[in-house]
Amino acid sequence: MAATILAMVPSYISRSVAGSYDNEAVAIFALIFTFYLYVKTLNTGSLFYATLSALSYFYMVCSWGGYTFIINLIPMHVLLCIVTGRYSSRLYVAYAPLVVLGTLLAALVPVVGFNAVLTSEHFASFLVFIILHVVALVYYIKGLLTPRLFKVAMTFVLTVGLALCFAVVAILAALVASSPTKGWSGRSLSLLDPTYASKYIPIIASVSEHQPPTWPSYFMAINVLAFLVPAGIISCFLPLSDASSFLVLYLVTSVYFSGVMYD
Repeated sequence: MAATILAMVPSYISRSVAGSYDNEAVAIFALIFTFYLYVKTLNTGSLFYATLSALSYFYMVCSWGGYTFIINLIPMHVLLCIVTGRYSSRLYVAYAPLVVLGTLLAALVPVVGFNAVLTSEHFASFLVFIILHVVALVYYIKGLLTPRLFKVAMTFVLTVGLALCFAVVAILAALVASSPTKGWSGRSLSLLDPTYASKYIPIIASVSEHQPPTWPSYFMAINVLAFLVPAGIISCFLPLSDASSFLVLYLVTSVYFSGVMYD
């Protein structure tokens, strides 16, 4: 049913094999497949699906520069799960292999290279990776010690963890400060600040796809999905799980970015 509805959406038709025969036709599949495997790993805790998710991410890196959306959205969801007290071993298995294996594979792509570890688009994934390990260590120690000893151990772990996070943030800040664009690409800055391209990079702003869409064109592009989105959001909360919370976060960020850049 979802595939049938999606097949009637004009914006998807123009970006699929039926419409453009462009790299985005491959990239859209890789994007959705990576998210599918990530959610599958969240539900099963299988290292096999986590490895496939990293390989699918590598496929996305090879096909389109929009892969940075993946490596920022998934860390946002992991951080959301940690903050809301939904940490689990399945969350760790779903995220850790994706960052380690996915980053190593992404660095093999000539166009990306060391940008996979040196640009600001990737820093959020590394910071959340450290936070995830600190939280995992806290949960592991909690299962070994008595409540009294756990308080002492947690103080030590959090102190060391915060010191490590501050050190990483300081290193990343030094790398970012050395770049005129603070380590961000012009396209990413245009997404975060819709007025950036028109002020500093006119060639990006001159492309019609990089302009914010008008309301008529926006509704025409997403077609029937505009009326099904509210029902989809409600269903995600009945009940709210790790997988459904990811779908809500995916929806919110997609609505924002599609409203900023009609790409």
